[in-house]
Amino acid sequence: MTEVPSETTTLDAKQLLVDWANGQDHWVRAIVGEVLATRRDVGAEALDRAFALLLAEKELSGSSFTPVATLGTGVGAGPAAAALRLSRLYEVRNVNALTKDQDVRFNERLTVLFGENGAGKTGYVRILKRLAKVRSAEPILRNIRGGDGAPPHAKIGFTEGAVPGELDWNDETGVPPFTRVSVFDASAVALHVDDDLSYVYTPGDLALFRATHAGIDGVKARLERARSEKTPGSNPFVSQFTREAPFYAKIEALGPATNLAELETLGTVSPDEKAGLAPLRERVEALRPESVDAHLRLARKDHDTYAALANAAKTVAAFPWAGYAARMAALQAATAREEEVTKRAFRPEDVPGGMSQAWESFVLAGEEYLKDLDHQDYPHEKDSCIYCRQPLDEAAVALLRKYREFSRGEARTMLQGAERAVDDLGRPVLALDGKTLASGLDEHKEEMPLSVAVERGRTFVQRVLALQDAVSHRRDVVPDGLPELAAEIVRLATAEAEKARTLVADLSAKAEERGRLYTKELTGLRALEARLKLGTLLPEIRSYVERSQWATKAGTLLSGRFPVVLRSLTEVSKRASEQLLNQDFESQFRTECAALRAPTVTLDFSGRKGEPARTKKLDETHALSEILSEGEQKVIALADFLAEASLRKVCAPLVFDDPVNSLDQKRMQYVVDRIVALSRENQVIVFTHNIWFVVELLSEFDNEKSAVSYFEIREEDGAIGVVFAGTSPRWDTQQSTAGRINRLVQEAGAASGEARDALIEKAYDILRNWCEIVVEQELLQRVTQRFKANVMMTALPKIRGDRLSAAVGVILPVFEKACRYMGGHSQPLDTLGTRPNLDELREDWKAVQAARGVYLA
Repeated sequence: MTEVPSETTTLDAKQLLVDWANGQDHWVRAIVGEVLATRRDVGAEALDRAFALLLAEKELSGSSFTPVATLGTGVGAGPAAAALRLSRLYEVRNVNALTKDQDVRFNERLTVLFGENGAGKTGYVRILKRLAKVRSAEPILRNIRGGDGAPPHAKIGFTEGAVPGELDWNDETGVPPFTRVSVFDASAVALHVDDDLSYVYTPGDLALFRATHAGIDGVKARLERARSEKTPGSNPFVSQFTREAPFYAKIEALGPATNLAELETLGTVSPDEKAGLAPLRERVEALRPESVDAHLRLARKDHDTYAALANAAKTVAAFPWAGYAARMAALQAATAREEEVTKRAFRPEDVPGGMSQAWESFVLAGEEYLKDLDHQDYPHEKDSCIYCRQPLDEAAVALLRKYREFSRGEARTMLQGAERAVDDLGRPVLALDGKTLASGLDEHKEEMPLSVAVERGRTFVQRVLALQDAVSHRRDVVPDGLPELAAEIVRLATAEAEKARTLVADLSAKAEERGRLYTKELTGLRALEARLKLGTLLPEIRSYVERSQWATKAGTLLSGRFPVVLRSLTEVSKRASEQLLNQDFESQFRTECAALRAPTVTLDFSGRKGEPARTKKLDETHALSEILSEGEQKVIALADFLAEASLRKVCAPLVFDDPVNSLDQKRMQYVVDRIVALSRENQVIVFTHNIWFVVELLSEFDNEKSAVSYFEIREEDGAIGVVFAGTSPRWDTQQSTAGRINRLVQEAGAASGEARDALIEKAYDILRNWCEIVVEQELLQRVTQRFKANVMMTALPKIRGDRLSAAVGVILPVFEKACRYMGGHSQPLDTLGTRPNLDELREDWKAVQAARGVYLA
């Protein structure tokens, strides 16, 4: 839970909040009362009480509503927050690539941590940013080149007031009381320049608005959850009723608009209606159309059977017996002639199975195959057999020609014509469905007594089946009384068909009337059964509808009332922040901008979620980052950050990570002055790689050395983030630099090619630094030093003027050569691309060492 600071401010803001609350719903007034009484975010139990009050006030629960008394302003003046200071950061593990178990002991006023790029400063800064959960906090990365896979860890010692404490940190974010720590770094610049920022710290009475907004959001979240739980799913009752139910449309549309009284009336069944249910079911069962329909189907089938029998008898009666016999005689004569011709033609040939029916079918099939292939002149000499693809000799060709003549000969043509003539006369008889007629008549064979129509009809059908068999095989047929039987059947079957037609008409009328009565009674039965089922489901339906109505009413509150309340709270908060915060912030921001010589920007104060906020502009269409230089953006961001920090009335650490990048000397000095001033009231921690910035900061504490602690963060033998305590920035010595040059010369001697060239160039780079150190520390006896503000006049007599010129004459040319060879240094065109060799390096190194030795002798 975030604590609301409680330092004394004007009561205007609190009075605005009280006046606003007294004009709101009672549940809102209860939230404001809780915030005023505790000066904290509203706890879960208090939110539950406010939510219950909302439900009662809006008639969304069965609880009675108890009004909340009008609020006054005589509450909520809790104790001031204790000063927070960090005392120690140690046992750091699995944070970026930082080496384990480094120890930083923070000064109560100012701690300066200096390190070059890549030395490991960022890892320590990220720990503090995660703890504080500042706007620009990033996730902690583990060592991607190693590590044990465990989460980031560190221990942080601190004091809150006079009470010491220690946190065992395992990558948590936003851990109280460290949320009071403020951090300014490169990531924060863009936020402080372009973003619409709320204040990370606000005076106590303004924080009451944010806590009130959070409380209303808490009640809103509870109402949203309750609405989600109350909102019914898909309608489960639709499947319980058929569309024929008289109230189906009402069931299908169940929802908040449903009239429950109508459904309750429909679901109420009287005792008389219940008593009539069983007789109604009996009537429906008695009126079922199946029995009438069965009789009707039988009558229709009888009609169809007798009608078909009469038609068959008519066909048989019309059969041309004499004409059929004459055509059969012609067929027999044509058959005999064709056989005689065939025997004469093929008697000399020794054909297996010759003259048989199978043989004839084979020959005729071959002819059809040749027609399909369009081989009209086949066969010729040297042709192949179309069947086996073997070459044909003369005898085979002659035999195949006989086959073709047989297939296309006159005797064959006459025989085919006679067959067609016989088939034409027999076709009507063959078209009769004798088997179906027999089946239809057999259904009556068990009837006693058997009707004449059935008995004679069965005899007739058997005669018809025999006639069909003879005709299909082109055999002779004799009437043998069949025409007379056919005439009798025509008469009998026609009479029976008429009887069946009359019965079908009677049964159809009866079925139609019964169907009408059945539909009427069935409709009444289904309606009564549906009402009975409705009665049993009414409790569930009532619950479903009431939940829908509750959810709809809650939704109206969420979409209508809550936005109005929150908007009005934001407006009141903006008025309060204008009185208590924005005016002070703007005044301090203008002061900081003037001191930093920052460009003039317009401040726009807005608000959201009960919190004051600010935006900086030069015009209405462009962000500041699109217009200002990098240095101008940095000073605007610093002014915004420092102005915000100045609003704090409670002591808490301020952390700066490289705050003076891109700043000129004058602006850097102002930042130094502001940090020193801030350190008198707040603990300040500075991380930087700017040595001049470090020197300027430390020089401010020459007379208060106990008020500042200095650490250097280095990379040592591959270990990142090694922390060394010191008193000021250290510089390289002649001895350590000479050792590095000797190692590089030795390594270059053992290398070859591009590797040797690179080592030689690196040695010249270090040699250049060696020249500067020797001149500063030994030739000029540290009279002036790069990282010291004062001139040591007492050391001036130590300079050996008589030897200085000779030393300079040797060291300066080597220094200039080293400048040309070092990476990224400009040089004349005539030496561009010239690379030193190892012998040259050894000679130059030997020369400058000798010149130093002569000077110091």
